[in-house]
Amino acid sequence: MNLTKPQKLIYDMEKFTGGSVSVLCGCMLVCAKNSAEEMKKAVNALYRLNDALRIRAAEKNGQPYQWIAEYEEQEIEVLSFDCKEELDEYASAFAKEPFDFYGSLCDLKIIILPDKRGILVKLHHLISDAWTISLIGTQFNKILNNEEPQAYSYVDYINAEEKYIESKRYVKDKEYFISQFKKCDEMTFVSEKQDHTFESRRTSFVIEKETFSKILAFANEKGVSVLSLFLSAVAVYVNRTSSNVEHFYIGTTVLNRSGAKEQNTMGMFVNTAPILIELDNERSFAENLTIIDSSVISVLRHQKYNYGTLLEELRENQNFNQKLYDVIVNYQNAKILGNEVETTWYHGGMQVESLQINIDDRDCDGIFRIHYDYRIDKFCNEEIIDLHKHIFKLLFEALENPHKKIADLEILSAEEKQKVLVEFNDTAVAYPRDKCVHELFEEQVAKNPDKTAVVAVDKTLTYKELNEEANRIAHSLMEKGVGRGDIVGLMLPRKSSFLSALFGILKTGAAYLPIDPDQPEDRVEYMLATSSAKLCITEENIAQLATNEQTKNPARQTQSADLCYCIYTSGSTGVPKGTLIGHCNLVWYVSSLESIYGKQNINMPLFTSQSVDLTVTSVFFPLLTGGTVYPCNGELLQNLADIFSNKEITLLKLTPTHIDIICQHIPAAQCSNLRYLIVGGEQLYAKSCTDFLNKFGHHIEIHNEYGPTETTVGCMDYIFDPKTTDSTVSVGHPNNNVQLYITDKYMNPVPIGVTGEICIAGDGVGAGYLNRPALTAEKFIDNPFGEGKLYRTGDLAYWREDGNIVFVGRNDFQ
Repeated sequence: MNLTKPQKLIYDMEKFTGGSVSVLCGCMLVCAKNSAEEMKKAVNALYRLNDALRIRAAEKNGQPYQWIAEYEEQEIEVLSFDCKEELDEYASAFAKEPFDFYGSLCDLKIIILPDKRGILVKLHHLISDAWTISLIGTQFNKILNNEEPQAYSYVDYINAEEKYIESKRYVKDKEYFISQFKKCDEMTFVSEKQDHTFESRRTSFVIEKETFSKILAFANEKGVSVLSLFLSAVAVYVNRTSSNVEHFYIGTTVLNRSGAKEQNTMGMFVNTAPILIELDNERSFAENLTIIDSSVISVLRHQKYNYGTLLEELRENQNFNQKLYDVIVNYQNAKILGNEVETTWYHGGMQVESLQINIDDRDCDGIFRIHYDYRIDKFCNEEIIDLHKHIFKLLFEALENPHKKIADLEILSAEEKQKVLVEFNDTAVAYPRDKCVHELFEEQVAKNPDKTAVVAVDKTLTYKELNEEANRIAHSLMEKGVGRGDIVGLMLPRKSSFLSALFGILKTGAAYLPIDPDQPEDRVEYMLATSSAKLCITEENIAQLATNEQTKNPARQTQSADLCYCIYTSGSTGVPKGTLIGHCNLVWYVSSLESIYGKQNINMPLFTSQSVDLTVTSVFFPLLTGGTVYPCNGELLQNLADIFSNKEITLLKLTPTHIDIICQHIPAAQCSNLRYLIVGGEQLYAKSCTDFLNKFGHHIEIHNEYGPTETTVGCMDYIFDPKTTDSTVSVGHPNNNVQLYITDKYMNPVPIGVTGEICIAGDGVGAGYLNRPALTAEKFIDNPFGEGKLYRTGDLAYWREDGNIVFVGRNDFQ
């Protein structure tokens, strides 16, 4: 005989995974006085009455088929245990032992406990489903009570399925699921972790009687099934933890038994069905629940159409080569009739789906047992505990506030909210927030006038000499009408004059606009035009500006809130936009660097494009703290070679791409005083860090810095741990006076471990975009969690339990 459609799905799964993935196991205990011999006879009667228990699998020419072994009396093993815990330990291991796929696929044992007795059932999914196990319990009870159970042949179902496949109903059922697929042809994952094994575990919870009653009462009040209510809670959880996705599938098992005869036939009938979830974040939970319940009813109406057949159809005609769902929600209420029964279901230790949530309501004892079966590569036990808390937090919120929009339902407990909003952001530290950038530089000039400030290809300057050159330029600019609130273009090569001109601009009260001389002419013209720059300092006019005879510091022209620089960033849209950063922002950034690296003299090279904010660190951190800047004006490889032969450099800021180039092209055992690397701008991988340290020395501390231009260079920091087993390096925790929030698109904070958008508040948040009020209003919003403005980055990340953040990628809309 051919396999039925449900059996073929199990056969394919068995061939793909092997092991215990297809094992079903449970025990049924009753307070009975029957002897072991009486129970053995009852078990043998089960084998005799139900041919499904005698099904054998075979193959011919690579094609599977099945046959039914003639009934022979079985020798039934009797197992005695001193307590239920001993039984559970044995049965848990028993469930994980795979069957010989071409041997007997049914193993029934007698269980004897001091106060109860019953049977332990282990079946292969090819010949059984959960309903079958309940039927075994019902028939077993009847036989022990000398009643004749109803029992039918599985062959009848094989014949009925063949007729169904030729029917008009089959065509209609197929059309229904294809129409659903056309509404949503993507899969939503509940965990983005990579998996390498089908090994899985079970974590269980009990929903006690009071809550059980509330759930039932709510479902009855709304006129929906308990399955629909739980599906809705899980769906809202998926929505809130997967970027507020509104259209996705959740799988569920459907009975696929159409009448009393099939409901009394043992065998594999059950089908898994994809339920298309169509949520609306702007609608209430009650409204979404009604829609989901309608979907469940529709799926049940078409439940005979097999999921495996649907996937074959989608592969062949829709070019769709994956599953539709990653999580299954099952509501199991198949009752064992007869004597009062205590059931326990054991997990086989393997599964295909990332997560199965089983709501067990089989024992009629007024509680729900919730079993989470999860792939161990996808989840750990602690994550499942949190997942359960969050699903039921949403459910209880919905029971209390059914008319609240699902986007407004609370997913975090008060303790979690305190942690992610307050404890992780406890970063307040004092610093000279009222100072301007050039004032801090002038303080260093006063402290260290003869100390070397700049070592460039054209000249070396002390702090006093650099300050005097900056003052000459400042006075020349002021004579040309440059003053507070203006923007001045700065298009010079990486030489000493670049630094003199930069500080000269700031001393006038104007802000500088850094322009790389190697940038395309049309981009330079665009930046100068759209910024309304007062003038642009170039190699053609710098000499004249530097001839002014006035070398004294100009009187203070600025306040700390005034604009310090405007950097044009292209963004992934490719449209350049001028980002506005104030003196207060930059002073905050340098002070945060001091808190990380100390107040020691920092010597840094300046080797990257002047138009990116990586340069900001290389210029201002050394010169505002008494260190030295080493501008490099050659090609990249030559610059890197010069840097690594310079024994004075203590800190190097670069990108992960630079690290890889250095590891490939720069000789080892150089740069003997290098103490720190600051890495930013791209995803940092542990291998790059390890390769660098192995080549240049483990005395070097690698810091992964994260921060968009809009929030002043860097707002997070993480020190790379060479012992890490993670492939990517965390971007760390908030710097001083920074608040970080990871939210969904409705600005709800997401749970720890859940991916959301990084939102940044605090002293680094800039003033927005130059002459782009609409974009500024969209990205720089009032901080819903505290004071000031909050910048929405469009970057995705998640919190770790230790308060560090893991960067994931970009939002689609960026």
